[in-house]
Amino acid sequence: MRKVTVTPMTNHETIRFAAEELVRYLNAMGNAATLSSRGDGILIGEYDALGLESSINHPLDDEVYIDIQESKGKISGPHPRSVLFSVYRYLTECGCCFLHPTPGGEKIPISAAPMDCSMKERPSYRYRSISLEGASSIGNLLDLIDWLPKVGLNSYHTQLKDGFTFFERWYSHKMNPFKEAEPIDLPTATQYMKELTVEIKKRDLIYQAMGHGWTCEPFAINGLGWDSVELHLPDETMQYLAMVQGKRQVWRNIPVNTNACYSNPEARSQIVQFVADYSADNPEIDLLHFWLGDDLNNYCECDNCAKYQPSDWYVMMLNELDEILTKRNNPVKIVFLMFYELLWPPVHKRISNPERFILLFAPVSLDYTKPFKVTKELPPLSEFRLNNIIEAHGVEQNVAYYQAWKNIFSGDSFVYTYHFMTTGWEKDLAGYHLAKILHQDIREFGKLGLTGVNSCQAQRVFFPTGLGMTVYARTLWNDRLEFEEISNRYFEEAYPGYGVAVEAFIASLSSQFDPVYVQMEVPRVDEAAAQRFEEIPAYIDTFIPVITNNLNHHDPAVRTNWRHLYIYSLLMKKCAVMFQSIALGQQERVKQELWPDFIQTFFEYEDVLYHVFDIEWFAKRFKSMQVDGNKHFVNYE
Repeated sequence: MRKVTVTPMTNHETIRFAAEELVRYLNAMGNAATLSSRGDGILIGEYDALGLESSINHPLDDEVYIDIQESKGKISGPHPRSVLFSVYRYLTECGCCFLHPTPGGEKIPISAAPMDCSMKERPSYRYRSISLEGASSIGNLLDLIDWLPKVGLNSYHTQLKDGFTFFERWYSHKMNPFKEAEPIDLPTATQYMKELTVEIKKRDLIYQAMGHGWTCEPFAINGLGWDSVELHLPDETMQYLAMVQGKRQVWRNIPVNTNACYSNPEARSQIVQFVADYSADNPEIDLLHFWLGDDLNNYCECDNCAKYQPSDWYVMMLNELDEILTKRNNPVKIVFLMFYELLWPPVHKRISNPERFILLFAPVSLDYTKPFKVTKELPPLSEFRLNNIIEAHGVEQNVAYYQAWKNIFSGDSFVYTYHFMTTGWEKDLAGYHLAKILHQDIREFGKLGLTGVNSCQAQRVFFPTGLGMTVYARTLWNDRLEFEEISNRYFEEAYPGYGVAVEAFIASLSSQFDPVYVQMEVPRVDEAAAQRFEEIPAYIDTFIPVITNNLNHHDPAVRTNWRHLYIYSLLMKKCAVMFQSIALGQQERVKQELWPDFIQTFFEYEDVLYHVFDIEWFAKRFKSMQVDGNKHFVNYE
């Protein structure tokens, strides 16, 4: 045991929290750490508070600074969140492992004295973010927010105004036969979002908010999610909605998928005024996403709107919004989205104040069987045809659109990715291949000049392992790390003494289930694939003894990992039988017998897996693909 004093050098909430966290973990490691106000021991504070010079030029860039010798020294950074990152990085250097965001997801070394450490390091990417998707309880999200800075992720994005749909998906338990629905209403969801905001700001994370919804909320139409709803709107509201096929209407009865009549000055005015007022009412938001309606081929076809492309009308509104914000001295950054029709850059309009805006590149139509790497010449942009576009396909076509935008926009940009959109199991049932693809993709994003990643994803994607999210966090921090280095370290930390064996087991199952087959990129009926699936249960049985021999491991975090791996193995034996039947063309057997048995078994373990896997969101997407045969995901409830 070593006595340690920790001094927060300012009263900033995050600095004090960082000091308290250091004390808490040092004590958990068997030391006698206390907070001090005498300015001795380990000093915690920003560069200026500790008399250190900063070479950081961008207000959102991070850096960790650690200089500890014999339990004395400085832990610092350019921003309060950077100081918090530095504290967690120091704890990591001392042997702490933050494997997944659960009460049992941390390994804390016992009887470990604070080590000497000297380090100054910047992350490879500015934006290192997770975006809210899937089905989650408030507890899930609070756990995740707590975990983000522990692994160097610096931002969180709450989609939609109040996040109702994400909470409702969890609390309704629609697909779980073992749970009764729990009440959830809009005021409760709003309160949950306030609780999230408190925890985000407590850690000084970059808070991103909103996205879709601006094209319905200003007209008193709730954009709660992607549910189809029956609405009877007055004519004074209908006049502001997009005219498609001769009719102004809520697109497919889904408000957030509905565009407005952007050539109508009053419609534009109501939208941008609503956005500006929302920002004024929520000054804690650092990056405010201003997106148009979701879906494609749903823009207004009236004579006036048809004069310009959607991106021209979009830029016009961005400029109008900037004028209002500038007059109000509101410094908020506005994130604008390029996807579907908005992949085509504007022809007539240009952004007047690039410093206000950040471009979000969303290549929604990728396949994840191969990395996001440009391997041939970029094609010319296809001709824009209003409400008759085809999704961009392939890396080169998506990059061609991105480069066209960058030719006319000089501001910052980052990418919106979907690797774990519906947990990642819809792409790779073991996650190893997907994690490797993710690692390569992040590296390629940097080569394109993208300065970060915002992952649109289920929040609980740590089953059977947390490899994917570990790769995400560590590669965004240091893209010079090789995948094998990250993976080897993760598995050894999660399964000490058996890291190589477990990694080989997971990698083998990833290959045997074949991500190309899982992603429906090859014919479903395939005798060779059926034979491969038939062999999987026997392979799993060869590894089961290794798992069972470790179910009583002395370390609770490691014990939990082995338990999860055991449950996963049982599920994959059933899954292999299901995929064998799919490959044999026995779809009716899959639908009537094998899928119901598999998903019921999965839900039987939901209380055990509650912290690490979003079964509800997985089940919805997986059934749509593998049972119903729908390759393309549509986020409609």
